[in-house]
Amino acid sequence: MEFLNLYGEMALRLFLALFAGIVLGLNRWIHHKSAGIRTHSLVAIGSATAVMSIGYMGKTDIQALSHVLQGLITGLGFLGTGVIIRESSTQKVHGLTTSASI
Repeated sequence: MEFLNLYGEMALRLFLALFAGIVLGLNRWIHHKSAGIRTHSLVAIGSATAVMSIGYMGKTDIQALSHVLQGLITGLGFLGTGVIIRESSTQKVHGLTTSASI
């Protein structure tokens, strides 16, 4: 029975991450921004999966969880940086709030 509870909790966490990603992405999509529902949903599901994969590996090692979070934050920072665009003609910068939402 504990087997079902474990997978039920994992499914609930993934669903909540997906829901949060959809809500953020829907807001960005309504305002016609570059990263929308699909991007935010994938980032949320990927982040939740990465954290859960190390958290449910039996004995939780805080150092291993720290390494996963460090890699996740670095990867999301790299992804967010790719959204920022600077126009060469007017020197305007676009995509800062989209980068922050990712």
